[in-house]
Amino acid sequence: MRLFRMFSIALVCLLAAGLVLTTTGCGSGDATTVTDSAGPAPETLSGTYFWQAFFGFAGPPVDDVAQWGTIVGDGAGMLTGGMLTHNQGGAVSGPNPISDVPFTVDADNRITLNTSFTMQGGVSPGGSVCAFTSTGNGSPPLLAILRRQGSGFSTASLNGLYHVCAFFFNGTVDGAWWAGTAQFDGNGTVPAFSTGLNLGGAATNPGNPVAGGTYTVGADGTVSWAIPGAAPLVLTGGICEGGELVVLAGNGLAANTQALVVLIPKGTGLSNATFDGTYHATFLAANNAAPPPRYAVQTRTITADGAGSFTVGAGIQNQDGATSASPGGPGATTYQVNADGTIGFQATALIGGVAPSGNVAVLAGTANAGMPFFAFLHR
Repeated sequence: MRLFRMFSIALVCLLAAGLVLTTTGCGSGDATTVTDSAGPAPETLSGTYFWQAFFGFAGPPVDDVAQWGTIVGDGAGMLTGGMLTHNQGGAVSGPNPISDVPFTVDADNRITLNTSFTMQGGVSPGGSVCAFTSTGNGSPPLLAILRRQGSGFSTASLNGLYHVCAFFFNGTVDGAWWAGTAQFDGNGTVPAFSTGLNLGGAATNPGNPVAGGTYTVGADGTVSWAIPGAAPLVLTGGICEGGELVVLAGNGLAANTQALVVLIPKGTGLSNATFDGTYHATFLAANNAAPPPRYAVQTRTITADGAGSFTVGAGIQNQDGATSASPGGPGATTYQVNADGTIGFQATALIGGVAPSGNVAVLAGTANAGMPFFAFLHR
């Protein structure tokens, strides 16, 4: 059986080898918990959050699922409600209420949520951004991104050039949009849109820009983006506080195309120094070859030195429902940030964008014809 090769020894080794290393094994029992040295007082989740997620399943009878909506954090260790919609195999259902979900945040701002399965990830200072993956044995690989809602937004809030990366399932195989650009005109139209594409491991570079459809923005930051084409998408999500991050999921149409999409505004005068510090990092990848292993997600940390190198902390991997601890990397690997915020890990292995503040980044690929891959980082 062909093993699913993803981050099993260290991200540094995998990037250097084109994301090809054999997994070291799968754990058993409850979810693995990673511990580090104590840090500052932990953050929490408080307020209403946009929720976007992608579930990957190894095969029939369950299809992949995209999920979107809102949840509420009480600031005291509980998600106390919310309404979520999802697309499974082209069947759109919801919005449906969710049950209470307890969570804890440790001194290093790592979050653990306990539902019918365990999820782990990280929370940003102030609790504005949170991302996590499923880490409980028997749970489907899941990657979810949360951003706290704000106010005072309008269509004009989404204006200018944005980095765009995505992970999707088109009803047959998985793919990733990488090194993309979307231009929003501030008036509800996307006049130019282009991305590189990795479809089932076959990579193509970004082409000439095409019209990218229409969008709306609500006062609370809710965003809807309708993308036309042979496989049209209706994506729903939101702008986070500060406006430097937009995350969307769908399809809201009755079509078997599921996607998780991240937009980050392009900047000017950025450099390697923009990407600096320790980031919570979540990853999603798919092996389209049969038989399974099929999907894997991972949560860990990455520490960048602001000068073009980063190191990898310990993490947890979920491969088709089997979890295992993944050690940190033995050394450093490289990254490059261009003036507009375009960021690349190990040359063309993963390419995306980092926000002008340096607080969030998204990458996808691989551009060198490896498996479809998606990464979200925040500090």
